[in-house]
Amino acid sequence: MHSGIFFSHGTKLGNRAYFPKADPSFSSTEILASFLTQFYDDKPLPKLILISEQIEEKTLLTEAFSLKANRKIFFLYPKR
Repeated sequence: MHSGIFFSHGTKLGNRAYFPKADPSFSSTEILASFLTQFYDDKPLPKLILISEQIEEKTLLTEAFSLKANRKIFFLYPKR
């Protein structure tokens, strides 16, 4: 399950749970990277995307999302 919490200008707009179907052989980070790519395919990209775990494709996703948005996009993995 992935949970999206959406903010705009410091105001919480809402949240939603997503249950992507994936091959059990995929790692959780592969599923997260795939989910982010599909989720933001037809949505405007925020400046900052908080992710629940480090993903190997972070550099690639940052570059691809930044090109799509015509501005720098940041991924942040908050440490507990």
